Amino acid sequence: MVDVNQTPTLDWDDLTSADYYTVQISTVSDFAVITDEAAVTPSQYSVPFGKLQLYYTYFWRVKATNTYGTGPWSVVWRFTVSIVGLRNISGNVPGAFKLYSNYPNPFNPVTKIKFDIPERVQTQLIIFDALGRIVESLINKELQAGTYEFTWNASKFNSGVYFVRITSGKYVDTRKMVLIK
Repeated sequence: MVDVNQTPTLDWDDLTSADYYTVQISTVSDFAVITDEAAVTPSQYSVPFGKLQLYYTYFWRVKATNTYGTGPWSVVWRFTVSIVGLRNISGNVPGAFKLYSNYPNPFNPVTKIKFDIPERVQTQLIIFDALGRIVESLINKELQAGTYEFTWNASKFNSGVYFVRITSGKYVDTRKMVLIK
């Protein structure tokens, strides 16, 4: 995998004899330093928010366990975390900060989040659930002045109300989004 977001879903072929799997993620290919480790029962793992950092390359592997013991580690896969889905849609410098309503809204499962930044500034775009928990950090970097659009794929989330919040310099705004599956 190349250029994945900060909360990727890792998946692998299911073994019928496996009771559960152990997944390891590391910043080094020999796994001397473990960034994240989890035991999961389905043959996939969604990395929780806050475990991975932007622009880092990570290595991951998996092994199966059943009542008879644990198998060997799989081959090692790698991925790089980056901002996936962001594009500058205008070279014009906007007159003010603005977060537009996402389109479409309600959506299933992809929506576009458009915003204006009138100056070069550190910008965060974060998705929250209805309880106020961060479910995904879409952007956390310095952006040039311009109009941007982020395509958010919410296929791994349940139906419900979500909020997108932009913090760009001193500007903060939040919009409500509805995911219907």
